[in-house]
Amino acid sequence: MDFFVNTMKLDAKTIIGYAKLLLFSVDKRISPRYKVLKVLESMKLIEEDKKIVWVINLSEKKFFEEYITKHRDKVPGLLDMYQRAGKQRKTTKGKNEKFEPKSNDSSSVLSQCCIVDLS
Repeated sequence: MDFFVNTMKLDAKTIIGYAKLLLFSVDKRISPRYKVLKVLESMKLIEEDKKIVWVINLSEKKFFEEYITKHRDKVPGLLDMYQRAGKQRKTTKGKNEKFEPKSNDSSSVLSQCCIVDLS
């Protein structure tokens, strides 16, 4: 609930109205998609008032078509950032630790994006 309320700024009415959101993994689905949307919004490639709950409910295939593939030429490294964001794991102390695999794409605009918390 913390991610929905504090990071995504969703109110209780929205969360209740889209209770299906609670079934999705925050680390594997919601947070990575949220980060992609924030990058696209910051680059003015999508509208800021996009309904995040609708985007989270999209199938993986549809999300890729609409948000990753569609913008891959304008935002190099978007797919890599999305995949890295989904590979967070919990440490023994309960804090998020980001998994940082080596990337062959050192020229990527977003090569450093996964290190920076976009929330």
